[in-house]
Amino acid sequence: MAGIVAWSAFAFIGLTSIPIIRKRMYGLFWASHWIGFVTAIVALMFHKPYTGLFATICLLLYTKDLILRLILKTRVVPAKIIAFPAPSSDLSSGSTQIILPLRSGWRAGQHVFIRVPALREMGGMAWLENHPFTIGSGEGGELVLIVKKAGDWTRNLYDFALRGGVVRLSVSPSPEKDDGMNEVDFSQEDKRDMNLVERVEEVLGRNCKVLVEGPYGGPCSTVFASYSGIMLIAGGSGITYSLGMFEDVIRKAEEGHLRASTVHFVWVVKTYEHALSLLNHLEDLNSRACQTIFKPLITIYISRSFRRETFTQGSIRFVTARPDLPTVLREGVGKTRSDILSMSCAPGVGSCGMIVGVCGVSMRFTFISLVSGRSSRLTMLWTTA
Repeated sequence: MAGIVAWSAFAFIGLTSIPIIRKRMYGLFWASHWIGFVTAIVALMFHKPYTGLFATICLLLYTKDLILRLILKTRVVPAKIIAFPAPSSDLSSGSTQIILPLRSGWRAGQHVFIRVPALREMGGMAWLENHPFTIGSGEGGELVLIVKKAGDWTRNLYDFALRGGVVRLSVSPSPEKDDGMNEVDFSQEDKRDMNLVERVEEVLGRNCKVLVEGPYGGPCSTVFASYSGIMLIAGGSGITYSLGMFEDVIRKAEEGHLRASTVHFVWVVKTYEHALSLLNHLEDLNSRACQTIFKPLITIYISRSFRRETFTQGSIRFVTARPDLPTVLREGVGKTRSDILSMSCAPGVGSCGMIVGVCGVSMRFTFISLVSGRSSRLTMLWTTA
């Protein structure tokens, strides 16, 4: 009988792990795993008594892990939480920025777990939940997290920040088309929002205490600044990883520790509005980069468009089409080769290949093999959003 109960508990865990439940009812998914796992272990101990020793050892190791993470990796930090407006074409989205005054002890590309006790005012158990987010800034400045509104917890966080006001944007001149290009065909919403570039007039937000656990992960021993070419590719909310690495590369260049002369920054978004809240930040990073030895090439692809057009806004190039990633990578490899050849006569300068950091973009491994086969000095660093 105990064996049947254990089997049923594991089956229950499997049933509640199907995508429709995991994505739409995450609370049920999370609770069912705890209930099912505890039930299965207890039933298994009755079914086969000797398994009790193994279960006890595992429980002690897990408890030790929780205690060490709480003591060594968790801290209470004051935070500013700011809501960014949702695009008019997708009112269910929107994003929240969390700014933490932590200037050291972490690296770009790492992630931290966040728990916000102040969410108790939103009701439910959201204030007890712990969620991981990629750091979207470079070391030396404030630790910044950008949270896309995608589920119950992130929606509660956005609504909590919204009570402190939303970032206001001011109007600046319309973007200019590249020479020789036809008129760009946008929806009425996009035409209206083309006149907006992020110029923050007033940032309200809310101040509260958060529990920060981490950091974890990251590029580890991989040093982007040591490569002759750098390409950062992001899709949607994967921009947080690219922003952090881009800012870190700029800081290395300011310190004189960057080998690459060109950094390719590629971001794929659904509509122009989805990129709007970060345009000013990208312009600021580009201005910092242009004062150093390398040249950034920032391209934003707008995937929901009827025809392919190109225009430039400030220092950012927009392409209204889905990116042809094999072509993008081949162009990056070609530019890196050109830079290496042009600098081959410089003393102390050698070839160290090209590194590509990818986050949030669906890319097949066969495609990576196709491109990397053309250059044996291409390194792929794959991360998930």
